Amino acid sequence: MGLFNNNYDKDKKIRELIEKYKGGKLNIFIIGAGALANFVAISIANLKLGRITIFDHDKVEETNLNRQVLYFDAVGAHKASALKKKLKEISTKNIYSYELKLFDLITGKKYFRWFGDKPDIMIDCVDNFETRALLNKFATKYKIPLISGGTSPLAGQVVVYFPGITSCLNCELDIERLAEERERQREGCTDVPEGSVVTTNQIIGGIMVGELHRLLNGIKLFPGVIKYISSDDDRVAFVPNGKEKPCICHTNYVKIEAKITREKIDIPASSPFLKKIKSFFIEEEV
Repeated sequence: MGLFNNNYDKDKKIRELIEKYKGGKLNIFIIGAGALANFVAISIANLKLGRITIFDHDKVEETNLNRQVLYFDAVGAHKASALKKKLKEISTKNIYSYELKLFDLITGKKYFRWFGDKPDIMIDCVDNFETRALLNKFATKYKIPLISGGTSPLAGQVVVYFPGITSCLNCELDIERLAEERERQREGCTDVPEGSVVTTNQIIGGIMVGELHRLLNGIKLFPGVIKYISSDDDRVAFVPNGKEKPCICHTNYVKIEAKITREKIDIPASSPFLKKIKSFFIEEEV
């Protein structure tokens, strides 16, 4: 049977997640081990979830230390293994780490044999649009719930993707266009005052874990984006996407092609990046 079958049952998926959560048997992937992951991972490690696997190929640098607070004694070490080491000091649960680039991870033919069972939930803590777009495709392809967070020194946002209930990152944030055009370069945090950037990552990380708790307790999810902007009067707000229904990106590719044609969505077919993720998206699992 191909990946894109129409037998997906979102209610059954929720029940399965809740059952695994209660039994402490969830398989959680944390993608990215930078500033945001420092705060997300601490909270997750203290929950009785099951297996936690961290992925990041970068090493800790001195310029990271103003916001990646757990790495004060780990300069030169791989972030994934450094984060695993810190988490094991406060948790005895199954925590693993891999120093891999995301593209190498998600396009591996023997993917599920490398890392055990398919993840039940993925936590997106990456810091660039291209990686996030690839991760979004992976989530839609395998119908995996994805909690995604992004920060700048004084603002941030969280998107929760649950197939059939909410919308994916591309439908919410137009992430593929941002990745391709690179119109919004990520804001550098190297020279930002410590208080602002650390606080923003704490806030967004806390919201992400709160949304994970919401998901695992069967609380209703809605399509939209949670925004934090320190200069706004409201500070934190949930912004509905206006469509009031989920996207169809977890269904078969024929339906997606029909949607693109019907709504006359302009996709630059000549784009090398979009060709890469499109070919990955339609590929059958080996």
